[in-house]
Amino acid sequence: MVAMNTLLSDIDKIMTIENSFSSVFEHICNLCSKTRHASLI
Repeated sequence: MVAMNTLLSDIDKIMTIENSFSSVFEHICNLCSKTRHASLI
């Protein structure tokens, strides 16, 4: 049971890391599209 709890907390950490990576990636994509629009105008 202890091993299961440890595994779950590890999965939770990994999910949090992945979520932060994806939000950073989205932020970069948004910035890129904004600068692209700005350069077109």
